[in-house]
Amino acid sequence: MSKDMDEPHENSSKFSIFFRVGHQTRKSDWYSTWNMDDLSNLFCTKFQNICENQFLTYPMYIKDEATGIRYELENTEDLYPGCVLEYHPQSNSYLSNPIPKSETQKFIIVMVGLPARGKSYIARKISYYLKWIGCPTKVFNVGKYRREKYGSKLSNQFYDPENEEGKRLRSHVAILALDEMIEWVNTHGSCAIFDATNSTDARRKLIRARCAQEKLNLMFLEIINDDEEKINMNIREGKLHLPDYENIDDEIAFNDFRERIKHYQKGYEEISDNSLCYVKMINSDQLVINRINQYLTSKVVFFLMKLHHKPRKIILSRHGESEYNIDKRIGGNGNLTPKGELYASKLSEWIMDNMYNKLENGGLSCWTSTLNRTVQTAQYLPIAKEKKKALDEIYAGQFEGMTYNEIAENHPDEFKARLKNKLTYRYPGGEAYTDVIARLENIIYDIESTENDLIIVSHQATLRCLYSYIKNVNIEDAPHLPIPLHTLTVFTIKTTGLKEETVPLLDS
Repeated sequence: MSKDMDEPHENSSKFSIFFRVGHQTRKSDWYSTWNMDDLSNLFCTKFQNICENQFLTYPMYIKDEATGIRYELENTEDLYPGCVLEYHPQSNSYLSNPIPKSETQKFIIVMVGLPARGKSYIARKISYYLKWIGCPTKVFNVGKYRREKYGSKLSNQFYDPENEEGKRLRSHVAILALDEMIEWVNTHGSCAIFDATNSTDARRKLIRARCAQEKLNLMFLEIINDDEEKINMNIREGKLHLPDYENIDDEIAFNDFRERIKHYQKGYEEISDNSLCYVKMINSDQLVINRINQYLTSKVVFFLMKLHHKPRKIILSRHGESEYNIDKRIGGNGNLTPKGELYASKLSEWIMDNMYNKLENGGLSCWTSTLNRTVQTAQYLPIAKEKKKALDEIYAGQFEGMTYNEIAENHPDEFKARLKNKLTYRYPGGEAYTDVIARLENIIYDIESTENDLIIVSHQATLRCLYSYIKNVNIEDAPHLPIPLHTLTVFTIKTTGLKEETVPLLDS
């Protein structure tokens, strides 16, 4: 590749840009009249070792340092003073999925549907997913604003569409929540979810007009459910525990909420305007989509296709103690120690004692990584095991098999860089936590679509990432989560909430 570059035109402007490969960042001058070939040549003058060993077959990405969002560089007009260009030459590493530049515009998801249809549960799940893939998201629940403004002890007549005063007060808190949501998404986030019934065309037109003023994209998500058994379950397991019904007899509260639903049904209008971008989720097993044509909205739709409302357990287990654990070495494909073998036996005993009914009816599934230590940990479980490569431990590249003391001694700059930011630090020739998250995205889809109870036997880094998704932990904190050996994390998942239990099977 030639490194000769055209002389800058006398009318071209000059500014500084930065190239980043791994943790090496190099500054360079840039002229506005230069083109993409000039950019490649300039890169090669800064990183000759890369250009000598391979062609530039991987694209460059501009990274927004404030949000962490990356998008592929398509032409030099996207360059600006001080921008950072990232290049990832490792072909054997997963690359965090960058969000295309055209899709970084803020957008709002507007929930639509009658009460007790699962809107808030779905809104939470979408927010967890979007945050986990790097899109800052927040749910704005209008019910919380109503309780803060008018208290929680309101008669069901408050929701009657013929009650003009109630209608005025409900509209007031909806607009209050809408304005705060728009302020938040304009200053802090990429996506916000407006969680309310939004059950009339008039209310939805108001939301559209307000968001249009702010140039915010909209997607309406209507939840339709006519399964009375599920609706009643949602009321009893969820709504009766709201502050609205504190210290009220369950049957009185149940009947009151059914009356509230009847009031909403009087004025409910399904979405019928095909000029809108919308999704209808019908009885949890049918999706109707209209005008979904953007990157993030498409990802949300694909995620919705995987969701179901059935309660289940998800059990996370790290592998038993391995030979590398004894020596404090990272990576590798070692075998279990005698203590690790003991844990494998204890794990099987616990499953037999606590999940016997699921074993009997085929309601328990098991996934492991492809590495010896997880396969051996699951070997005594009396069910079929499925190996998934995406569950393999973070790949340490050139540092596989080393201890952190050895890395600190022989590669002090890399050691310090990792300590500075474990989330984005990429091992030389290996992976970063962001790469692990990218390859685990399909695992998340599989988890959400699996109706069986599920045990996942994997590794510290991968389980940190999965835990952060399930528990809605800030992704920046994922690399620091404790995932001890010989301990189960048992999640019980329902539409009404999440319960976590920690079960140590051996002293680690």
